[in-house]
Formats: sequence, structure tokens, C-alpha cells
Amino acid sequence: MKEGDRIELISEMVNDPNPIKVGSLGVISHIGGGVINVKWDDGRILGLIDGVDKYKIYSQGLFFDYFVDEDTTTDNVEIDVIECNGVIYPEEISPKQLTFVKNLFRNGFIELGKVRNLSEESIEMGEGSEYYVMIYEGDDEFLISYDVNVDTDNTHNSQYWDITKYKRVPKNGVTFIV
Repeated sequence: MKEGDRIELISEMVNDPNPIKVGSLGVISHIGGGVINVKWDDGRILGLIDGVDKYKIYSQGLFFDYFVDEDTTTDNVEIDVIECNGVIYPEEISPKQLTFVKNLFRNGFIELGKVRNLSEESIEMGEGSEYYVMIYEGDDEFLISYDVNVDTDNTHNSQYWDITKYKRVPKNGVTFIV
């Protein structure tokens, strides 16, 4: 467990008058003194007491980006790895990582030109959008998160998009169910 990992609350907080909801996700911002400080996806900042509150950790496994233009398809998407397991990579992807990410595209876990926002709407971003994708790995689940950069009227906008959770099902290498 380290700062920047994703965390999920998996049982009720019994020692807080205004607790975080079970199932909520957030990012660890600081660890110390038996407290795991978390910036929750709903905007709240509240710590978990280690040994009292129950949680699940998702470590960042892969952070990559891709750019959508009019010719981009799931078979020819160009992927640049930015970080893998906390290590900064050159703008290359290993054959094993490429197969993993291509399967996510082919199976519809990552959609070209579309993302869901926090209210679950599917939004088409269109040509010229640059997508940053973070994959966080847990023991039997993984999370996919988008950060999308969109140029509108020469204004650069960055928006944080939903975390989607998938169960890991081993079958032919990479197959998953929601």
C-alpha cells in the first residue's frame, strides 16, 4: 500500500458520525500514525483507521495514453505506456502489455472515442481527444479509469472520468466480466 493507490471501503465505518458509504472508491493521499488518508471520488477527504476500517487496495498496474483521430480503430490504436507498476517507461509498450491492452479494446472494456462520466452517461469525445487510461490491479478485480484531454475552441480541458470495476476471470489469457 502506498500513496496514489486506489482504495475501496468494504465495510461500514463504525467510528464516524458521517461515514463514507460502503463500496466507495478513492485515492490514498497520505499514510501515517495508523491512519490512511483518502481523497474519495465524491470529493470528501476522510481517513481510514488501519486495523479498524476494512478496505481493499488496488495498485496502479499500467498507465498509458492514446490519441483518437479519424482513422483510429481497435486494431490500429497507438498506445504509449507512461508508467507501469510505479516505473516510468519510455513511450513503448511490451508485446505482453500490448496484447493485454488490445484485448481490453477488442472486448469493449475500453471504448475508442467514448467514456462514461461520474453520472454514468456515455459521452462521445470524438476526433482529436487524448485519453489517459489508468489500470489498477487487485487480487481478483481490476479498475479502469480515464482522464480525457479535449481541445474545444483552442481551450485545453482535462476532466476526470469514472472508475469502472471488473472481475478478473482467467480464460484464454485475458477475459473479464463486469
